[in-house]
Amino acid sequence: MLIGLDSTENELLAIDPTTLATTLIDDTIPTIGSVGGIAHGPAGSFFVTAGPLAPTPGSNSLYSFDPILGEPILIANYENQIVGTGISGLTFIPEPATLVLLSLGLVLLPRRSR
Repeated sequence: MLIGLDSTENELLAIDPTTLATTLIDDTIPTIGSVGGIAHGPAGSFFVTAGPLAPTPGSNSLYSFDPILGEPILIANYENQIVGTGISGLTFIPEPATLVLLSLGLVLLPRRSR
């Protein structure tokens, strides 16, 4: 399942990657606007909404949400910090220990013989 933000209808949607059909998870309370992002990882699920200078302004905030029920919870408002179009994407960065282990794995891989 994929999750998307519908900025026209202010909805959180589930998207079936096989059929491309959408299903409403929840109407969002905040205004999404035309710029935003969504991320899901070990720390939970989050989305950001458009800033004040976006073609369609949003609430300029970061929210956590339950991917099954929706129910956005305000984490931070960026009213005086992000004064442009807003944050257009989110991602999770692995913790430093994970990066060290991945780097070690790459170093220890057998080198290709010529």
